[in-house]
Amino acid sequence: MNLFWINRVVVMGHRGPLQLSDLCKLYNEESVHTLSSVFEHEWEKQQNYNERLDFGEDSGRESLLVSRKANTGYSLLYAIWVTFRPALVKVALLRLSTDIFSILVPLTLRWVILFCERQAVFDWAGYTYSLVVLGAVCCCAVSQHHFEKHSRIIAANAQAVLAGFLYRKTLPFSHSSRQQSNTTQGTDLLREVENVTELVVTLACLWSTPLRVALCLDLLWGELGPGVLVGVALLLVLIPVNSAVERKAKQLQRTQLIIRERSEQLIKEMLHKYQVFSVLLGWFSHISEHELTHISHTLYLSVQVGFSSIGVFVLVDDGNVLTPSQIFTSLCFFRLLRPPLLELLGLFYVLKQAQQSLCHLEKSFLGKDLGTTQLVTTKEELPSDGFQQRCDRNDMQVIDEELPKHLHSWLKSLLDILSTITLISFIMPVFSLAVCPLIILFLRIQSRFFSAHSHIRHMEANLVASLECVTQCVDAPLSGPKHREVCLTHCLQALNQNLLVKYNKINTESQAALRLDGIAGIVLFLVSLILLETEPDAGLVVLALICAFSIKKAVHRYPHAASDISIDMLSMQNLCEFAKVEKEAAWEKSYRPPNDWPQHGEVKFRNYESEASSNGTPALRGINLTILKEEKIGLVSRGKTDTDGLVSSLFRSVEARSGAVLIDDINIARMGLRDLRSRLQIISQVPVLFSGPLRANLDPFAQHTDAQVWLALELCHLKERVRLLPAQLLHPVQRTSLAFSFGQRRLLCLARALLARVRILLVEEALPRVDLETEELVRQLIHTEFKHCTVLWLTQNPLTVMHTDRVLVLNKGQAVNFDSPSTLLQQGPLFSQ
Repeated sequence: MNLFWINRVVVMGHRGPLQLSDLCKLYNEESVHTLSSVFEHEWEKQQNYNERLDFGEDSGRESLLVSRKANTGYSLLYAIWVTFRPALVKVALLRLSTDIFSILVPLTLRWVILFCERQAVFDWAGYTYSLVVLGAVCCCAVSQHHFEKHSRIIAANAQAVLAGFLYRKTLPFSHSSRQQSNTTQGTDLLREVENVTELVVTLACLWSTPLRVALCLDLLWGELGPGVLVGVALLLVLIPVNSAVERKAKQLQRTQLIIRERSEQLIKEMLHKYQVFSVLLGWFSHISEHELTHISHTLYLSVQVGFSSIGVFVLVDDGNVLTPSQIFTSLCFFRLLRPPLLELLGLFYVLKQAQQSLCHLEKSFLGKDLGTTQLVTTKEELPSDGFQQRCDRNDMQVIDEELPKHLHSWLKSLLDILSTITLISFIMPVFSLAVCPLIILFLRIQSRFFSAHSHIRHMEANLVASLECVTQCVDAPLSGPKHREVCLTHCLQALNQNLLVKYNKINTESQAALRLDGIAGIVLFLVSLILLETEPDAGLVVLALICAFSIKKAVHRYPHAASDISIDMLSMQNLCEFAKVEKEAAWEKSYRPPNDWPQHGEVKFRNYESEASSNGTPALRGINLTILKEEKIGLVSRGKTDTDGLVSSLFRSVEARSGAVLIDDINIARMGLRDLRSRLQIISQVPVLFSGPLRANLDPFAQHTDAQVWLALELCHLKERVRLLPAQLLHPVQRTSLAFSFGQRRLLCLARALLARVRILLVEEALPRVDLETEELVRQLIHTEFKHCTVLWLTQNPLTVMHTDRVLVLNKGQAVNFDSPSTLLQQGPLFSQ
């Protein structure tokens, strides 16, 4: 990798925007296409080998129906291992060197303490010990930097390769087979891919963990003798406790996800039911307190590990006298020993889960039941980073959940840094001379990191368009081999772009971490150098070294928290903008229309004028017309904003500046929005499905029987499709669920309107993604089932409203023409244009 280009990325992130072309110059890494080719070759070799084994067994046992056990996942794991073998070996060696250097750093600091205690290990000068400390810290930082960077790159490459192979295996299936398949029987394969990529890196580093534990135990035994067994016993006790806390945390995360989905549904669909959301939020807060109690108990026991071993060491023999070097070394080594032991049970869980994922992926790669897998349901999965999830969240949830957490992390990091600098300066006043240069260097690194990180986030956002294109290709009917090849090209391009952005994010974060490690190393070097020259009390030496040694985490945490806060503040800014928006009218008013209103569906505009809405919809001016009952009206305009303005007026998204809109001779401004909007139905251009059961989407207020719901589905030709779902009417759907095609979602909206039995229906023109057969079915159903209703067809294409009784032509907020289609074709050039 070119270090010149690496440095340029950080500088470019500070001075100007980054482009994908800039990233291509940074890396000599292979593209997704090349890596996929290597993996497919190894996979085919493995399958050919397995077939030869099966053939040999069958030929040798012609009379026995015995076959080799398949779908164990080992074939896939071996193919991944061969594909990434050089990189995985490199990562394993880097992990080993990182573990060795992480143990070497406390040892060098121990030598500094012994030198101050007049018990020098080597016959070196004081500055020599400081240089050794600096060298150990630098080696540890560089080794850890390369280990984390290469392990993340391998995981990104493996995820892109497996996802690309999944698309290659999925696209050959016909659109009908994908739509008619039971999408909930299979597993979410893209999540299985994530599990497998975690396993690949974990297995490469697994063997170094026992070596790290053995070295730490050996060094602790040399310091504390048998007393170390007490600390190890406490750590073993903590293993099940930590595992229980992790399980509880995962359970709470699932609960939080469910509550978040419910709250989004309540906010977007039923804003008036805020009390339900408050109850759910209070319940989650109670559970969070329970989780924090468990975590605090775990932290308390973790603190007791080192002190218990030290206490046993003192009590076992009167001759055992603690020295500052023993205290410092013991606490450092227990700190290094705690993570691998506490993560032991979690590691077994990861291995078990990954083994299941390997089996599922291998079964899918072999082409078994791939048509029933839920691959394309996670399209919001190619960018595995949290940015896209953050884009989809409600702003209030970011402010309530993310912002306090990031503020706490930022404030804690700032206080840790300030307290450490203050304490070291108090112990060694000469250190204060280096504080200002270090702060300037730190802020400059943070500024460049923040700017580059912001550009990367924007690039991640720009990838959404590519991913939407991939989704449309996967969801659309595959008309032939050429179309499949085009879709596959889109998929691989999106994967390649996503991989390049990941590369740059990994590089930016690792380079920033390396520079921050350099600052922490400089602090440790200066502290050790000053201590060795001034030779203060050994207790003060230990205190100063512990402070300097612990500043590393705070220095790393601060810029990340600051960057997260800047992103969260965008949600705060949006909320402030929303607060300035004029509120809608009252949801309920004292005046209530009759229960059977409207009986006829007659709509009158009387000298109606409206203000322009906040989204730019133009004002309606001088609208004066009458739509008769049961009349079918076409609304045509050059731009969609004119028809949107009329829809906003009927639903009172914007209020009248003068005049009135009358429905069955009742002014709609007299009633509340709930009474008005519940008596109107609209089939929007983009079909709207709410999060929840399918039945709740069709009958939100449970006003109809199951028989009526099934009849509506049958009329919309969806009955057989819904019967294929596992839970049928109770099948859970999402707003962007691909269990139904785009045209089928439009038919579901029509079924919802059939059940509502309103007298006024608005129909927006369908997007090109809806096939002609489905749109013709929608038109026929509206003419037959809504023949006693007033129907408004909204379009920009005059040819689609030639079947209506009359056509209203809107231009710049004014009603230009209102007559039959044939008359307008003869008289109105605007209509024909």
